[in-house]
Amino acid sequence: MATRTYTCPQCHYTFSPVNQLTPREKAIMAYLAKGKSTRIITDNLCISMHTVSKHYDNIKGKIGVNSLREILVYAASHEEYNSKGD
Repeated sequence: MATRTYTCPQCHYTFSPVNQLTPREKAIMAYLAKGKSTRIITDNLCISMHTVSKHYDNIKGKIGVNSLREILVYAASHEEYNSKGD
């Protein structure tokens, strides 16, 4: 069975809707959309730098990007991440 992909009309990234982000990954995306640093994310979520790095890797795979910079662009261009993560 072939995996269907979805191309976002806002940012043109292609990803599989089957690979949904977890609630923690969504929280991290919300912090990134607000311009928060990795250090702030670790402090606010009470997790290690290594754990945040692992989440970054998982997010990259799920949304089909290759770098933290591309995660930042993706997060900033999607409203669902801009309203969370104070």
